[in-house]
Amino acid sequence: MRKRKKSLIVGGWFWTTGPLVLATSTVRAIVQTTRDAKTLKALAKATKGPVLARQLGKQRVLLFPGQFPSTWHQLGPRAGVLVRLAGHSNHEAEALSVDPWAVAERDWKLAVSTVTLDGPADGARELFDAVPRDPQPIAREDANVLPVTLPPGKYVVDHATLGERDFAVVLYRFRAKDELPQPPKGKRVAVQPGPPAILELRKETAALARRLKFVGTDGGPLLACPRSLLPQWHGVYDADGEYVYGSAPCDYDRACDAKGLILSVGKGQALVLEQVSTAFLQMEPGTAYLLFWVGADAGSHVLEAVLSAPSKAWKKQKEVFSMTGKELALLDSAHAGKTKPAYLGELAPGRYTMERMQEYDGEIRVGSELHGLMAGALRLTRLG
Repeated sequence: MRKRKKSLIVGGWFWTTGPLVLATSTVRAIVQTTRDAKTLKALAKATKGPVLARQLGKQRVLLFPGQFPSTWHQLGPRAGVLVRLAGHSNHEAEALSVDPWAVAERDWKLAVSTVTLDGPADGARELFDAVPRDPQPIAREDANVLPVTLPPGKYVVDHATLGERDFAVVLYRFRAKDELPQPPKGKRVAVQPGPPAILELRKETAALARRLKFVGTDGGPLLACPRSLLPQWHGVYDADGEYVYGSAPCDYDRACDAKGLILSVGKGQALVLEQVSTAFLQMEPGTAYLLFWVGADAGSHVLEAVLSAPSKAWKKQKEVFSMTGKELALLDSAHAGKTKPAYLGELAPGRYTMERMQEYDGEIRVGSELHGLMAGALRLTRLG
């Protein structure tokens, strides 16, 4: 067994902290001294899981919710694991010293797919906390700033959860995409063109975006489920409400292991979506969108990327979704359906074809400012 060193810890249950930030020292200097409302607003969005942003210092950074004791394990020159304690304990250091190498590969679940990090060539970054809700935020003097090495490039991020509800350790693993095993080479497939590299935010899009409510999760898949089927979804619990994740099969396991978009719930169907903030929007009867906020400064930016996508950017899926009832709920797949869903949207019953949008990765112009933007979507179209 590998000998683990004592872990440095950043964040804590009893601190008035903001989100945890993974970024360069330049960005940390901005966060420590900022009074800029736009920056504070971007930081405040980190309420669920990892959120990709390009607001701070014009660099892409990752934001995580605050008040979770956390540490970093460097696994190699281009790999590492962020470990977070999602439960109270008097032995934080021991819990966070879990050996990532000891986690079985089958226990890792896809979290945020791929993220693109920029910054200095040596990959020097820091893990630190911020206090965005303080009118004059400064970094706490007793907060550890943890060194992280992740050179610029694309990283695949997956996660694993160890333990039970009242004491769980969540691990986010970062691995350089170009160092992972590649699928065997086959017939070359033409890359479909996406939206233009720089978009323009239209006034009508900004107005329409006011209807959007983006919903996230604590690290697992998001579920889009007909409201009528919610009582038959139990998340990490059994039918009696007992927590069983890790000790017995549960609906959350089924969501994490799903091979496609559709998952059976009772006698109906639900959609299993990525762990990114998602909003539902019905543009017209029979056509609806699930918008994926991969990395953006505003929901209106995500919507503009989707509405600007040309027809060739949409790829039809083989599955057909059967909608029962008249309302579609968005909720964390770890939660039981009997709890209040994070969002309810109207969607007529029937069978729907699905098209996935090629992920947009570019910029959007708002007035005289350019904003980094990464967004995707799933379009539902009713048959008949």
